[in-house]
Formats: sequence, C-alpha cells, structure tokens
Amino acid sequence: ARRRKTSLSVALFKFESPDEKLVREIALQGRECCRLLDVLGTFGDRGMGILLPDTGPDGGKVAAQRILGSYLSAKGLGTAEAARLRIGMASHPEDGGDSRDLLLKADERAGGCSLLEPLNSL
Repeated sequence: ARRRKTSLSVALFKFESPDEKLVREIALQGRECCRLLDVLGTFGDRGMGILLPDTGPDGGKVAAQRILGSYLSAKGLGTAEAARLRIGMASHPEDGGDSRDLLLKADERAGGCSLLEPLNSL
C-alpha cells in the first residue's frame, strides 16, 4: 500500500474466550464474503484477521459488518451472539505506516486480551 500509495485496512475479530469452532465458522463466512485479493488468517482458537488491500476505513467497516452479518444470518443468530465477538479496525495511512502499527492499533481497538502477544514482546 505504501509503495502504490493506496489504502489498506486490517480487521481483527477477537473472541471473549478461545473457541476454535467459532473461529472456523467466522473464517468460513469471511472467505465467502471477501474479495479474491483480501487475505484472511486465523490466530489459533482466539480470533482471525483480514487484510483488505485498496480499502480505506469506511470500506473496512463495511467488510467487517458484512462478515459478521453473514455469520449471524447463516447461523440464524441474533445480535446477542455478536456480543461474544470484538472487532478492531485500522487503516493505512491514517493509523500508521507499517504492518506492526496497523496490527497493534486494530488489536487495541478490539479490546480484551491481545491476539498479538508474540508481536508485542518484540
């Protein structure tokens, strides 16, 4: 994004308590809802993240809402189930110029325990 002078957003989905099944279900919905150029990865049983190239803050929020809505709809769940999930967003260049800054900002905005403990210790 820096090289091409474009936006990049990061969305982190964190769960109140570790739940591998829930992470897999959200990741499946993410894969179904995302564009081919988006990159999705999991953090074990604690959460998942999505890199959204060419996407600013507003587009990042729309993508995260689309994934959450798709998951709730697929499971026939209401918004109460979403309370178990925390979502944090960060965008380049607004929230930082490198990957570490973006990941830390998104992790912080999602609140709760960190998905990035190994990264924080570097």
